[in-house]
Amino acid sequence: MHTVFRICEMKPIEDGIWEVELKLTLNDDEQLKILSNEIRKEIGVGTGWDRLGTLLVKMGELNKAEDIYKTLFSLTRDGDWQMLAHLNNQLGYIMKQKGDLSAAIAFYQKTLEIQQK
Repeated sequence: MHTVFRICEMKPIEDGIWEVELKLTLNDDEQLKILSNEIRKEIGVGTGWDRLGTLLVKMGELNKAEDIYKTLFSLTRDGDWQMLAHLNNQLGYIMKQKGDLSAAIAFYQKTLEIQQK
């Protein structure tokens, strides 16, 4: 696991500057394991960028998530049908959440076309 610190205490010093006391967590920290497992369950599996997109959607950062998925789309090989279907589906969901139903339908239709191949 990467280096992780726990915030123990925060106190303002002056003019918007804060003093933050950090404590290094251990590799076998039970609370950190529980948190990591919950995040994995919530976000799921996939590449790092795909998981970031999922996290951004869950946080309501739809424009940022859209940028991530469009970037992934441009980097995905034409023959990787499973990933292309997934990305179209994710973009469809984002468009639906943003209220752009015609774009959402177009992405969902593309997903279906890919899956039927």
